[in-house]
Amino acid sequence: MAKYKYTIKNYWLRNERLSEEEFNYFKKVIHSDPDADILPKKSFWKEFPILLYAIGAILIGFPLVAVDEAFSFLPGIGIISLIFFFIFNVESMTNYFSFVKRRNKKEEELKSTLRDCSDYSEYKMKFKEL
Repeated sequence: MAKYKYTIKNYWLRNERLSEEEFNYFKKVIHSDPDADILPKKSFWKEFPILLYAIGAILIGFPLVAVDEAFSFLPGIGIISLIFFFIFNVESMTNYFSFVKRRNKKEEELKSTLRDCSDYSEYKMKFKEL
């Protein structure tokens, strides 16, 4: 019987305390722009580029088929790619979306902590409580 192996991507957030320099920098950033992103983001399209290519093949392929039947393979390739993509990447996509939720929650908590703390020693005490 044939076996196949595929990789499921997992995403992690570090729970590290900010250094004093990072604390001061992010405190200034939050003060100047409260909506600024302070945790790095992972682009969905960079994590799953094959999905973009499959959608592109479908969107470009159908108008080309209307022009010339020689391009009829493009939408087929795109649809087959989408099917295989979803079969093999459902768990990775689920992990990615739960990571985004955790990241956004952690970022809001960090922003709230930075707004509430007046200095680094107060931040260290609050970090121990988190």
